[in-house]
Amino acid sequence: AIIALFYIAFYFIVNHYSGRLSAKLIIPLRQLMLDRKQGIPPSETLEASTIKEFQQLAEQLAQPPEEKESQIESNLTSTIYSNASGGSHHQTASQVGQGNQNTLLNRSGLLKEGEQILLDAVKLSQPLALLQFEIADYPRLIEHYGGQSAEKLLQQCAECTQKIIPEHTILAHITGAQFAVLLPNTSKQQSILSARRLRSELFLAVELGNNVNVSIQFAVIQAELCTSESLQQMLERCRILLKKCRGSRQNLIQTDEGTLE
Repeated sequence: AIIALFYIAFYFIVNHYSGRLSAKLIIPLRQLMLDRKQGIPPSETLEASTIKEFQQLAEQLAQPPEEKESQIESNLTSTIYSNASGGSHHQTASQVGQGNQNTLLNRSGLLKEGEQILLDAVKLSQPLALLQFEIADYPRLIEHYGGQSAEKLLQQCAECTQKIIPEHTILAHITGAQFAVLLPNTSKQQSILSARRLRSELFLAVELGNNVNVSIQFAVIQAELCTSESLQQMLERCRILLKKCRGSRQNLIQTDEGTLE
């Protein structure tokens, strides 16, 4: 009888507190769904919730799709870059934009640090170049050779690029199989030479095994300082140039003036 009374009391206590816990979880989630449908800014979302994971979810839902994809991919590959650089270049999503020069950032970190460099270039009337490259047919490589082999390619790109770029530059893994290098005080001819050198080094360093050739294509542009071009606009220009290279198996360098072999 005592055991029966104990289990009855235990059942009602657990039922009571589990109901309170489920309400604590369901109510802010339901409110989050309603707020996002109505377009309420993330700063006004989940004000009554003290659950930090829900607040992070709200902020992620409010991000533009490109930044959201970049953050997810950066989190997936953060361990790779930490191993590749012994921890010195590793940055988590919460540390984006807080590191030193020549560190590996994601897209958000590049935009945060790069905008200041762009402002300095305008102020000092110094040239600024952006070099962007991507592994061709990266989704197909994942499908045929597996995610581990594809991630190894990203690691090889990161290691090789970090070794040869100057200290004053910024390296970022911006999305998928795309990397960007911001080159302060770099002329058009110098940036093309940098792209050619990086292409040669990556050709020697990046390999998939089993004699599988990996194509890497490049886009190089100069900042249009006279038009107050933003770094976001520069990245978009590079994206359009890289799109022209897709479908080719050659390691092309694309500029505003045309394609370089």
